[in-house]
Amino acid sequence: MNVFSADQVERPAAVVDANSLKLDYPAELFAKGVGGSVLAEFVVDTAGAIEPETIAVVSSTDPLFSVAVLKSLAKVRYIPAMKAGHTVRQVVHQPYRFVPGARRASR
Repeated sequence: MNVFSADQVERPAAVVDANSLKLDYPAELFAKGVGGSVLAEFVVDTAGAIEPETIAVVSSTDPLFSVAVLKSLAKVRYIPAMKAGHTVRQVVHQPYRFVPGARRASR
């Protein structure tokens, strides 16, 4: 099955609930006031689920941030991408930011 990028579809995959992208700040890094970011990559299937075997961390400022993001992706659901009137698989690049002082990370 083909996998498309966001610029190859009429309607890109979209998160069903933006709150599901929020995740807990790793306690050790929060206590130290360390900020950072993670860019995760994965494929959203035609039903809006993340294909677990496709999940990867493209970049991360700390391994603890990566672990937090990877754990959270299990609960995220998407509206699948559309191309030519059909749902299609799409690769998604999802950024996360960890800001010192904020208990939760955001996208």
